[in-house]
Amino acid sequence: MNPVGIAIGWILSEAGPLTNGIFVAISAGTFVYIASVEVIVEEFNIDRNKWAKFTMFCFAILFICSIWFIEKLTEGD
Repeated sequence: MNPVGIAIGWILSEAGPLTNGIFVAISAGTFVYIASVEVIVEEFNIDRNKWAKFTMFCFAILFICSIWFIEKLTEGD
């Protein structure tokens, strides 16, 4: 399936910003779904270092949000 996905992406890469945005949203949603259903739930079920994991999880969310804010602040430049 990987080569098929690459071919579809290559063909549709010049289709316009709307099509590009739709495919980026689908891929981002896939990563969020896998992270929230598979990885995070399994990691937090283990009691070892639960608070350290939670702290790093919150730090990661803040980091991603800060990147978004920096992008929005420098968008006009």
